[in-house]
Amino acid sequence: MQEFEKLIGQLSDFVWGPPLLILLLGTHIFLTFRLRFIQRYLGKAI
Repeated sequence: MQEFEKLIGQLSDFVWGPPLLILLLGTHIFLTFRLRFIQRYLGKAI
């Protein structure tokens, strides 16, 4: 069980690091271009 908790902890540390930052930044850039630079239509996009 301790090995499983260790694995989950390592996976969590990895995901909450650079991959999440890249995903958030990529989403921001995509929505900026898709919504024509002003995110006033964000409700329609979602």
